[in-house]
Amino acid sequence: GDCDGDGAADLIIGAWTHSSAAPSAGCVRLYSGRTGEVLRQWTCKVPQETFGFDAIGIGDLDRDGRRDFLLTGAWSGVAGEKSGRVYVVAGEDMVSPGQP
Repeated sequence: GDCDGDGAADLIIGAWTHSSAAPSAGCVRLYSGRTGEVLRQWTCKVPQETFGFDAIGIGDLDRDGRRDFLLTGAWSGVAGEKSGRVYVVAGEDMVSPGQP
């Protein structure tokens, strides 16, 4: 969907083995469909979280007129070894600063 309001569909991509902050911590990037530039990036700092294993649009859960997204950390150990974690990111947060 169009996250930045420019009329072009944007693209969200998870890089779950990305290791700039910690080994296999992962990151997710939102790219402009019009220019290809990175509109937003979330970088996980938890080793082996595999954040960005999945990154999908899930409709407008909070009814603010913007598509919301589901992001996962498939190997997160938050509730036991490799139990996984799910993040829901509001569409408004897709183009504003901050962390999920």
